[in-house]
Amino acid sequence: MRAAVKTNIKEEKKHPQEEEKQTTATRTKSYRQEDIAEQWEAFRTERLAKGLDKDALLLKAGFRTDGHKILLQLANEALAPSFERMRFDLLHYLRNAVENDELSLDYEVIQMAKEKMLYTDKEKFDHLKKKYPLLQELQEKLRLDPEF
Repeated sequence: MRAAVKTNIKEEKKHPQEEEKQTTATRTKSYRQEDIAEQWEAFRTERLAKGLDKDALLLKAGFRTDGHKILLQLANEALAPSFERMRFDLLHYLRNAVENDELSLDYEVIQMAKEKMLYTDKEKFDHLKKKYPLLQELQEKLRLDPEF
């Protein structure tokens, strides 16, 4: 009798899990990138309205899609923790909006082109001469020495 009671308890535990698996079907409705862009902007304005300016600023940076994967483009790695805090909310919002549970969300750090820093007067003047060629002619006419 004791063995029969244990099997009944085990069977009772199995049934709710099986029912749960059956009721959670994944949504796979097709969508366009424009749909994602519209919902992205709607989420951004919603965050802005709630006073979450930092989140809205991150979302303004832009994104790109690669199949069902959405990649937020971050300027540097320091912004990643802020993104991670709102990641679940954004993913949940997008999945519900386009009715597709196959969406995933990640970020990528975009390398910004670094300009050479100009320190000396000569470097600054040479840079300006490249940008404005007539400056060379003006220097010669006025007999200016940029290093003075």
